[in-house]
Amino acid sequence: MSNVQISLRKGSVFSNGKKVTSKMLCDKDTLHGLFRKDEAIKFMKPVRGTPPYWQAEQKIFFAMIRQLGIPTFFASFSSADFRWKEIIETIMKQQGDIRNFDELTWDEKCKVLCSNPVTPARMFDRRFKRFLKDVIMSDAQPIGHVIDYFYRVEFQQRGSPHTHCLFWIEDAPKFNEDEDDTVTEFVDKYITCKLPLETEDSELKDIVTTVQQHSKTHSKSCRKKGTVCRFNFPRPPSEKTFISRPPKDDEEECSVADDTDEDVDDDVVEKPKSGISSLDAKKILESLWAVIKDCEKENLTTTELFIRAGVSQEDFQECFRSVTYRNTVVLKRNKDEMFINQYNPHLLKAWDANMDIQYILDAYSCVVYIISYISKSERELGLLLQQTKNEAADGNLDAQQTMKQVGTAYFHFRELSAQEAVFRVIGLSLKECSRKVEFIPVGENPCKMSIPLKELLTKSKSAKTKKTSKEIDDDDDTDDDDDIELWMKSITDRYKSRPELELFNQMCLASFCSEFSVLAETQIPNKINEDTTFKLKNDMGYIRKRTRTQPAIIKYARFSIETSPEQYYQSILQLYLPYRLEEQLKPPQFLTYELFFKSGMVRYNQKEVLVKVEQIVNTNMSNFVKSGKELEAAEKKLEENDYQEDAWADLCPETESERRQCTEADKSSTVIEVDSPEFGIPDLNKSNKPENS
Repeated sequence: MSNVQISLRKGSVFSNGKKVTSKMLCDKDTLHGLFRKDEAIKFMKPVRGTPPYWQAEQKIFFAMIRQLGIPTFFASFSSADFRWKEIIETIMKQQGDIRNFDELTWDEKCKVLCSNPVTPARMFDRRFKRFLKDVIMSDAQPIGHVIDYFYRVEFQQRGSPHTHCLFWIEDAPKFNEDEDDTVTEFVDKYITCKLPLETEDSELKDIVTTVQQHSKTHSKSCRKKGTVCRFNFPRPPSEKTFISRPPKDDEEECSVADDTDEDVDDDVVEKPKSGISSLDAKKILESLWAVIKDCEKENLTTTELFIRAGVSQEDFQECFRSVTYRNTVVLKRNKDEMFINQYNPHLLKAWDANMDIQYILDAYSCVVYIISYISKSERELGLLLQQTKNEAADGNLDAQQTMKQVGTAYFHFRELSAQEAVFRVIGLSLKECSRKVEFIPVGENPCKMSIPLKELLTKSKSAKTKKTSKEIDDDDDTDDDDDIELWMKSITDRYKSRPELELFNQMCLASFCSEFSVLAETQIPNKINEDTTFKLKNDMGYIRKRTRTQPAIIKYARFSIETSPEQYYQSILQLYLPYRLEEQLKPPQFLTYELFFKSGMVRYNQKEVLVKVEQIVNTNMSNFVKSGKELEAAEKKLEENDYQEDAWADLCPETESERRQCTEADKSSTVIEVDSPEFGIPDLNKSNKPENS
């Protein structure tokens, strides 16, 4: 497994305060001590679909949000193998089956699909990519001008693929920065739950009623802890779209009575400044639902419903606010649309299968609910691999054996649907990002990649043969291995060797990595374009400006200003203060990086006037950090509790309902598994040595 070997080459220049030498890396026992323990799982990061792979992608989510700001929309698109008749027709054509699609029974369609999982997987991949390029990203701009996006493909436990997407829209209004009316007007432009009239658009109405309507009888997955529907259907009618904010803590204290005090009179419950208590709000909403149920067969408008219930739109909004627990967009909705899941008309008509689309309000909603939802599928498996790694450590296994044991656990535990297996085997896209992502090593002792072990051994032997016949004094502690270059060239090494040109003189490391890419030897053109391609000093190769793509997203190790202030200030100086020598990050007269950041001054932009280091760093940082403290707080909340099932039910109700039904079906399965040999699953722990008889 090449990933194991690559992981064994990862390390730092210093270990326990001592410089790492080639002798240490070539010694098996010393190497075990140098091995970075977290690599026991991270070596699987390049293996598509594994927990480390998606953990790395989650960090890219965070990096994009940090650099680009909060995304505008979260959207999900499901597959419809039986609705998209061309899939089954294609398989039948491949097999020489001349039957008509419309004449097939449900079982016959299932049999055709199961006979060839490759074609449905390839057609879904092709369909979504064309849909993204020719519809979402088109000049028609059905959800606005998309400037950036990220999507991942996920699979139901035993089913077909669906995609989860984040979209950044140009000039989209922002929650808590723009007026609520501006935000809701924007939402109404692109999102609706309207049930089209037959005379308006019969095709769209058919799609909405078929794929966007939640079951009015509810399924087993809907019921949880006594609730009628965990996906919050039916959803209340409203005369207009509005944003509901939960009451503040001081208001909640006023509005919630003590349940243990039987003498409290409902009529004397103190009302908050909003004018209604949560208890009264629940009573009003219950009375509204009662009216809706009573006039179920009547064709009433939302206004007529409110009049009959004795409430106004303002009363409804205030009641909804009193009982909500997070910021929520409530869509304009009529009585006959209470079971309709929200959609974009243009996207739904083009995609012709279930979709969900949400306007993202804030960093908390984006990180705690949406990113946790996108990353949820490998959560349990990630915990298993972590446990396996810990058990291997307790068993005192070496680095390579630990990795093999973790790999074995993954191969034996993970259950794949047929189409997911196809996606992985033939290399279909599991995720895609609109920008490249560059990792920048920062900190006191950043991780580097050593040259291959074979080259180290060759260099070490060569150094020994070059020793002179002169005897080395016994007091001389020098070691030829100290002079051998162990590490591959890093992006930081290349940054410090950038050309002596005006373009690069005041460029920080973050901008260098974001705006330029390093060229491999095979990429260096015979004729150099001096406007875009530049030769680095010290034989560090060539770099090229990113002209065909947008600047890359930068990713780097982040340190807490509270717990590791010195490492924090060192890292931001490395990223955002232009330098060519390490000494320029902390001149000798400054004891700490923090002191230099706060009180240091340098000549900047070839001006005689000194400029504060803090000003330079903050200016450059503002280009790469759009969501700072708010995002960090949301990340911390996600780490504390990354399982948000109730919120996921609101995000993608139909997709989540299908997932829950598959899970429940597996739990209730009565099939008895019998022991049988597992063919094709490698046992990575198996030794090649003959067993003792």
